[in-house]
Amino acid sequence: MATLLPRVSPGTRRGERKGSPDALQEGVLDSRGKCASNRSVASWYDKCYITYADTNATNNYNYEVRSLDVLSDIPTSFDRSSHDQEFYSLLDRLVARAASAGGTGEAKFATGEAVYAPNGTMYGLAECMRDLSGEECNQCLQLLLTPMPSCCNGYQGGTVQNFNCRLRVQAYAYYDLALDAPPPAAAPPGPISSLVPIVINRLKHVGKRRLQQVILDVGISVGTLLVLVVVLACVFRQRRRIKANKENQDNAGDGMNYISLEALRAATSNFSINNKLGEGGFGEVFKFEWCMYVTGSEKAHQLDWTKRSMIISGIARGLLYLHQESRLKVIHRDLKPSNILLDLDMTPKISDFGLSRAFGGDQSMDITKRPVGTIGYMSPEYAYCGQVSTKSDMYSFGVIVLEIVTGRRNNRSVEDDTACRSLLSYVWEKWSAGSMEGVVDPSLAGRYPDSEVRNCVQIGLLCVQRNPSARPAAWEVVLMLDSPSMSMTMRTPTRPAFCFTQPGVSNPTLSYQSSRPRGAITSQQLPTPVSGNDVTISDVEPR
Repeated sequence: MATLLPRVSPGTRRGERKGSPDALQEGVLDSRGKCASNRSVASWYDKCYITYADTNATNNYNYEVRSLDVLSDIPTSFDRSSHDQEFYSLLDRLVARAASAGGTGEAKFATGEAVYAPNGTMYGLAECMRDLSGEECNQCLQLLLTPMPSCCNGYQGGTVQNFNCRLRVQAYAYYDLALDAPPPAAAPPGPISSLVPIVINRLKHVGKRRLQQVILDVGISVGTLLVLVVVLACVFRQRRRIKANKENQDNAGDGMNYISLEALRAATSNFSINNKLGEGGFGEVFKFEWCMYVTGSEKAHQLDWTKRSMIISGIARGLLYLHQESRLKVIHRDLKPSNILLDLDMTPKISDFGLSRAFGGDQSMDITKRPVGTIGYMSPEYAYCGQVSTKSDMYSFGVIVLEIVTGRRNNRSVEDDTACRSLLSYVWEKWSAGSMEGVVDPSLAGRYPDSEVRNCVQIGLLCVQRNPSARPAAWEVVLMLDSPSMSMTMRTPTRPAFCFTQPGVSNPTLSYQSSRPRGAITSQQLPTPVSGNDVTISDVEPR
């Protein structure tokens, strides 16, 4: 159903006589009852003129003549030539005055009278809708002037009208205000005292009822303005109160994502250089006092296996949302433990999307000329060839899983080994040998289900495989974590990327393709690592 836009003629209401509000109400009810199913309606009454349409656009259809009404003939005793001369003069005068109002929204309305011999008087009216410009009003009235003489000249009165304007001439006064003169010019700016005589002079020409209406309109306007001011004041006050409450609340206490400046100063020792982790495109990055890292921490014993398992599952579900359930596929590109935040319930939240990439449509991979990230968590195809995909995030996830299980860092050499062995190399050797001895974090003190730990180690090794297509997707990892029984049917992982084994250690059960993939970069072409403090490799550039 089209939305109807009511349009009430401003001119007729300005010159209406007593009882016209009732006539206007009756006109509205009449149009609503008889024309309810019409998209464009116009109703003309003696005291009011009402139209509505499903659009306010003006076109030629709105200018077509819609009504011609005439009264009885002019008596033969009247001078016809005098009547015709005054008739044309009156119409031209009224059209010019009605169209003299400039912009839209201003009243375009004129009334006047003319006397013809021997003692006849004609009363004329010209008006346009407020939403017409002065030029459009003149165009509309000029189109009505053409049929006006042929229909109404020689008669005591008549009306020609359409949706946007009308002309009316009668042998009786059908309006109260005879404004057969140009409107008074606006008074020049001056002190308020100079406006008092003008106001008093105009009030003398306004009847008692009109004065009451003006006072009522002013009172309603002032009252509405006062109510609006009070409402806005209440809204602003409430917003300030909410903002103040958020600043005073401790983020760890209420679970909200707001941290006050006082809390930041306390957490960073007033932004001490000792707590600075590095710099990125958004500024300096500081360590919070309450942050707890799993590996190499004195507080690591506070994370039992149940909490660690929940953290692993939560990160996997976060990646599932970013890779599949989000409106745009989001690749994080810098997934590492320091970008995983934990709330009071140890629920993980993936953070720091400063390096993330958004894929649209069916895009599954992108190539970047300048790989950025953190050494130890970057997949080989991304670090060497710039290939960005969901599988590069899954590689980082696999490294995090193995770090949570072992309590060791991947970008640190195994402490008890003189050879250069990464965490992936160490876990792979143990897994290949079929032994989990020395793999699980000693701080767990054996308090963990062996099947769940093995399941997580296998998932971690599957995610850090050299071939991206062999790594599981996020939804597969979530399914494997939620269904421990699937470990029996889980794929067997192949040798991880960046795996440096000890001399003499072989893999009797698993094969490894030593040939590098097509398009890979040789060791002589590898970029020199520039990050030695686990901070994201990126330049300080504004975004």
